[in-house]
Amino acid sequence: MYPNWEHWRDLKGTCPVCGKPSHVGASMRTGRYYWLHDDYDIREYYREHGKHSSLAEISFDVFQEMIRCAREHGIEPMATIGGAEAVSKRVRCIETGKEYRSIQDAADDVQRSRASLSSAIKRSGTCAGCHWALV
Repeated sequence: MYPNWEHWRDLKGTCPVCGKPSHVGASMRTGRYYWLHDDYDIREYYREHGKHSSLAEISFDVFQEMIRCAREHGIEPMATIGGAEAVSKRVRCIETGKEYRSIQDAADDVQRSRASLSSAIKRSGTCAGCHWALV
């Protein structure tokens, strides 16, 4: 819908301007991070907040801290472009119970290829010494 924005819907908070439930968004044009309403509509957002200069901006350091905290709570934040959900398969490590947003994220975490992890899932085998399942 709005392809020039990345949405980090797992990074939740409250808009400091109006108090509405919000998530982190990144302008792909400027590379800056902002609080965006969960019921995001850019036209409504501009009416309430004005243009980009008055949006509630988040510093990169705060964004990185939010990512770190989410990961500590077992959430692997993943951006979607323009509000469209990414087409990916969630996966869980049977031994640890840790869930990942995609096979690629899990493969990266255990330092294996996506193909080897996907193969382990299909044959009910192991990859990196662990069993894996689609969620």
